[in-house]
Amino acid sequence: MRSRVNKINNRTVAALGIKSLEGNLEKSIVNIINCNPEYIILGCSEIPFTERILKALNNANCPKILILPFNYRFRNQREIVNEIKFMKNFPENNIAIILNSVNDSNFILTDKICYVSSGSLNNNGIANNVNSYEIMNDKDCNYKLWESEIFDFINKEIINYRSNDQREQIEYILKELKKRLFINISNNSNILNEEYIYILLDILNSIDRFIMIGTDVYQYFDRDFLDIIKSNKKILAKINSIRNELFRILLNINEGKNDINNKIFNCLKNEFLVLLEELEELINLRENKYHNSIMSWRKDESISSFLSANNTINNSLIRKFYERIILNCER
Repeated sequence: MRSRVNKINNRTVAALGIKSLEGNLEKSIVNIINCNPEYIILGCSEIPFTERILKALNNANCPKILILPFNYRFRNQREIVNEIKFMKNFPENNIAIILNSVNDSNFILTDKICYVSSGSLNNNGIANNVNSYEIMNDKDCNYKLWESEIFDFINKEIINYRSNDQREQIEYILKELKKRLFINISNNSNILNEEYIYILLDILNSIDRFIMIGTDVYQYFDRDFLDIIKSNKKILAKINSIRNELFRILLNINEGKNDINNKIFNCLKNEFLVLLEELEELINLRENKYHNSIMSWRKDESISSFLSANNTINNSLIRKFYERIILNCER
């Protein structure tokens, strides 16, 4: 499909279509960042960016918010450390990072142009793969819709979600899930059937989810952050191993191999007990780390306070961004 493109002064200001294998969106994205915006909000499903996009983002002289996931579950230690080092460079270039482990959206919003795409901002997303995309200027009615949607997303699902109260709620839920798991594996009257196995799987899946999203509230990419990631990975691997055995039990139930299941589950009980101990250690570790890192923005939950927490960012630009852009959009 051929893209519909409109240009002003040789810069793409409006376009939509499905990028072909031969196409490359890098130049259009760099032009969006280089159009002297008052602010840049960028959401991406994975990093790193291309070098040209990263350079343009670092050089942009305006408040910048970067919303990205940190997917470490199946990655080795070196990859994790390298990505943490990579992310530590963003605050040094006046870029405020908001971690969101479940973010799979890709967009760039400025006061002049909005870009949305099904592809990420790395080479696969903008060059190697086929992706749908749209670029809108601020006169386009779709721009207004996306602007409102992105601001709403940030204020309600990103900033508030990472408030200190929400952080405490996440840790409380983890503690309750740990209690539920202990009760269910300690009750010898439970019958080893599909219903019981699905209850255990549901609890494990919930623990998995809250471990992942709980990491997002910690915004300092330091040694403490790496300690949390290490502990998370250890428990997530244990959960994955136990789930595989539970799925094996389910398969045996369907095949009528109940004697084998009793042996498997008796061995699993020890694994569950180890998991409970490690989960208790993780909860205590995260509470200590989070308590030491509470920042002012978690109290009033505003984007202005979040950005102000980074001392390298020009506060006058932040106030301008918040008062003229965010508040104006809310009205």
